[in-house]
Amino acid sequence: AFPCVLCDPGTGLPAATATFDLALKGRELLAARGHRDLRLSAPSATSMASLPLLAERGATHGEPGHALTGTTPLHALDPTQPEKPAYVYVSEV
Repeated sequence: AFPCVLCDPGTGLPAATATFDLALKGRELLAARGHRDLRLSAPSATSMASLPLLAERGATHGEPGHALTGTTPLHALDPTQPEKPAYVYVSEV
């Protein structure tokens, strides 16, 4: 399910999306049918700032893309985030 988290454009803070709610509902339906040991990956804007949100909402996994590169909107607004931006744009012009 993507995206489960998006950053608020004004504050950069991560917030759960309706997609996250849908993924949780899907997991509940599977559990009600007897499936066990279910996992829930909640991708998008994964970083140290969003990990508590993922845990609180019951996700078992995130995807490390933005955590590795420090490129969420929150990183643009708050340089004290633990991830450091790791992109360099080079132009031939």
